[in-house]
Amino acid sequence: MPKPRHDRLSDFRVAALTEGFPVDPAYAAAIGGFADALASEGAQVTRLSAPPMHMQGSDAL
Repeated sequence: MPKPRHDRLSDFRVAALTEGFPVDPAYAAAIGGFADALASEGAQVTRLSAPPMHMQGSDAL
């Protein structure tokens, strides 16, 4: 495996898509909890309510 780009969690940026799609409440809670845990450890977490790009046709990438 290649070396990680950063050595500290605070140097990482994480996007968490936490709304906008029908997801089982237990999965949504787990994703939100994981995002909270990463943030509490110093990661830069951004919560998104929509994907940062248009998803139609993205499976063809």
